[in-house]
Amino acid sequence: MTVDFFLIDAPHAVPQEFQAWEDAKAHHRAVFLRCVDAEDGSAEQSRLDAEGRAAKGEADRLEQAARTAWLRAKRQSVEIHLNDDTRETRHCFTEQPLRIHAGFTHEDAAAGWRQVLSFSASPTPDADTLARIERAKSDAVSQLESYWAELADATDIQRVIYQGVHYTWNVLGEGIGFGGQAFRVEWLTADREPTECNLFAQGRIPVWMRDKLPDNARTIEDLGYRINPFPAVDDSLDDDPPY
Repeated sequence: MTVDFFLIDAPHAVPQEFQAWEDAKAHHRAVFLRCVDAEDGSAEQSRLDAEGRAAKGEADRLEQAARTAWLRAKRQSVEIHLNDDTRETRHCFTEQPLRIHAGFTHEDAAAGWRQVLSFSASPTPDADTLARIERAKSDAVSQLESYWAELADATDIQRVIYQGVHYTWNVLGEGIGFGGQAFRVEWLTADREPTECNLFAQGRIPVWMRDKLPDNARTIEDLGYRINPFPAVDDSLDDDPPY
C-alpha cells in the first residue's frame, strides 16, 4: 500500500533566472525556424539571422545567470519510507534526508517506519521524479519481502529467534558478530542443551513473517567476554618486504 505523503520543509520554486533562460531558448529556436523558412538571400532572412544571433547571445547570457541561481537555490531530497510490519510506503521532500526531521520523527520510527533511501530532486517535482518515487516505493517493498522470504527458506543456517528478532549463530571463534561477543542461548525446546556461540543479527522480523519464523529461544545471555575476531599475524611473515 502506498501512502501519499508530501512534505516540503521550505517551499522552493524554480528560480526566476532559470525560467528566463528557458524563455530565451524558446525565443531563439522560434527565430531560427523562421530564418530557415525565409527565402535564401532575402532581406527577411538577413533580418532574422541578425535577430537570431542576438537571441542566441541573450540565451547564453541568461544560461550563466540561471546556473548561478540554481546553485544558490536549496536542493531538496526525496526520502522514501517503509513500514516493515504493514508494508506501507510513503515519501516526503526534505532538505535533511536520512535523519530525524519534520517528515520523519521518533514517533514514526516507534510506529514501525524506517527511512529506506533518498535521492536528490528538483525543487518542483516533475513527472519523471514522481515516476521514480513510485518505482523506489515498489522496489523497497519487493526487497523487504525477498529478504525475509530468502531468510525463512534458508536451510544452511543455524537460527536463533528471540523476542521476534532473527539471529544466526556460529561456534565460538568461527564468527565475529557483535565484534566477537560471546553469548549463551537457552532454547524453548526442553531437551536441547544451551549453546554458547557468536551471534549475527539479521533484524526484527516483520509481523507478517512471524508465523513462518516463530521464536525458538527462551533467553540470550551476554557472557561478558569476546572472542578476538582478528587473530594475531605471524610477524615473521614480514621479514622479507614484498617489493
